[in-house]
Amino acid sequence: MFHITIKGNLKNEQQLIESSELPENAVQFKEGNEITDVLKIGGLIGLPILLGMLVVGIERLSSINCKITLNLQFACIVIATLILFKVFIYIHEIIHCIFYPTGAKKYIWKDVKSGAYLAYCDAEVSKMRFIIISLAPVVLIGLFSYILWYIFAPVLMNEIALCWLLFSWISVASSVGDFTNVYHTLKQVPKGARVRNYGYHSYWIPVE
Repeated sequence: MFHITIKGNLKNEQQLIESSELPENAVQFKEGNEITDVLKIGGLIGLPILLGMLVVGIERLSSINCKITLNLQFACIVIATLILFKVFIYIHEIIHCIFYPTGAKKYIWKDVKSGAYLAYCDAEVSKMRFIIISLAPVVLIGLFSYILWYIFAPVLMNEIALCWLLFSWISVASSVGDFTNVYHTLKQVPKGARVRNYGYHSYWIPVE
């Protein structure tokens, strides 16, 4: 239904482009070519959110008098959380894919160079839809799970409460690339223009 394919290792840009063509009037986003450029912008945007989550989280744990015992049970909960996070890496990318047009082909890759996972679809979408596509995973996995954690923390085992908090926090922290996409889209894409991916970069296409 959603035409999502797990492709495996991404070694070069040509694997993304395949036979697709870029419109002549497409304008490439002014964005850095290195992962450090992405982390710099996305990190600055995400920092206030992450600090806020951390401060509120610590206060919440203190209010329920959360105390952790370093034992086998705690170690098992930590390992289970790490495994769960690995699964949710794929779910993060699947959510990106679901918000693209239903009939478009979407692919999930693992970049060999950076080790990061990415969802790729070259369908043209509106500016607002591209922003929604970018933010959907961090909202649904990171922020929504954090809200649920805040509500249910008092009735959870202390060890589970702590690991759930860390899971939500890391889910938001791992979305810095999505924050960067939104930043460039809001800053550069004119009203009414269409947005699409082509290779490692994003482009906007004016509607004439």
